[in-house]
Amino acid sequence: MTETPPSPPPAAPTGPEQPPAPPARSASLRLGLWILLSAALVAGTIGWFYLLRQERLLARLPTLHAGWLALSGTCLAIWLLLATTPRDALRLSPRLGKRIVIGLTLLLCVAGVAWLRPVLSPEVLRYRFDGRIWLLGLSPYTVSPQQAAARAADAQDPDLRPDELDLAALNPTRTTLNLPASQLGFIASRTLEYLSPPAAPAPSSAAAVEAAGRAGLSSGDWRVGMLELAWWRQLFFWRCILAGVLLLTVAEMIAWLRHRGLSPWWVVAFAWQPLVLVETLGAGHQDLLGVLFLVAGLRRADNGNFRRAGICLAVSAAVKPLALLALPFVIRRAWAGDPPEAERWMADYEQRLAEACVPVGLAVNPQVACVLPMMIADDETEALRRGIEGANFFGYSLAHYYVFGEHTPAR
Repeated sequence: MTETPPSPPPAAPTGPEQPPAPPARSASLRLGLWILLSAALVAGTIGWFYLLRQERLLARLPTLHAGWLALSGTCLAIWLLLATTPRDALRLSPRLGKRIVIGLTLLLCVAGVAWLRPVLSPEVLRYRFDGRIWLLGLSPYTVSPQQAAARAADAQDPDLRPDELDLAALNPTRTTLNLPASQLGFIASRTLEYLSPPAAPAPSSAAAVEAAGRAGLSSGDWRVGMLELAWWRQLFFWRCILAGVLLLTVAEMIAWLRHRGLSPWWVVAFAWQPLVLVETLGAGHQDLLGVLFLVAGLRRADNGNFRRAGICLAVSAAVKPLALLALPFVIRRAWAGDPPEAERWMADYEQRLAEACVPVGLAVNPQVACVLPMMIADDETEALRRGIEGANFFGYSLAHYYVFGEHTPAR
């Protein structure tokens, strides 16, 4: 018996073909690009805020628009990087990612509140007036700025008399259109403003007019009056409230993403978006209040807590009624309910119909339920008489069993 000689080892490759690069290298490149884009977005946003600080926000509109475009492009690049990267490629713990996102969002909020001024939209003047009129015991739903001025003139009440900024609000002859949930924020902001030091080291009127002139404003513009106020009187507390709302919204979004098993860095596409930051911290718009409760409601609906979801959506709609657009989706999810419990209900319902029900017509359809009164007689008058008698008996029977009666079984 002869031994079979061992087969020779495979020949080493002689061509120029190289082995593929290890996956770790691609992950490292993506991680480096991710860090670079995030750092560029945060640093660029802070630098952009500095260039637009105070009255320069109006004087440098090209900088405002160019910054929007550049920083929005960076946000889009981060989103695309997250969308095309496997979950395990960027090895960063969710807890560390959450802390980084919230910490950098806090930094952006501080920079925005410190450097941006609410001089883009006159809507903030109405917020200011609404909060003030509530504290005087009146309602902005019944009193307009001009009506407040007339009442102050008749009663000689200086506290009621609106100032020039109140009268510069949009449509001063009309009462407010802002909804109740926003009014609570206006009251809190104006209360903090009243508790702040009354003596303001504000610039003189001449200095404020000069600064406004550099921004291209006329002396009669409401923005000049805003710049004359001390920094803490320029809706500083209202913008601090909005900064806190932004941080709470970020925390809600991160909790929702964690429930979904997604990276907390998806929040960056919203929280670091330059339009969101300027409209919230600079313009001082109230919309973010509605966004907070909308996100909170959708997250709780996704978790199956529909009672709290309904409360959150109601509060969101009390800021902006557009939140009601999400209601059909929440109702649909609530109608489905907890899948195991809903399956038991449906199985019992269909089983009872199949086993105990006798069809009046051809078959029983468990997908259709209809309850209608039936009044049958030889003529219409008799049918109505019987129908009315039956309806009265039905109402009496309900009252007997649920209000005043005492039911005795088998009688």
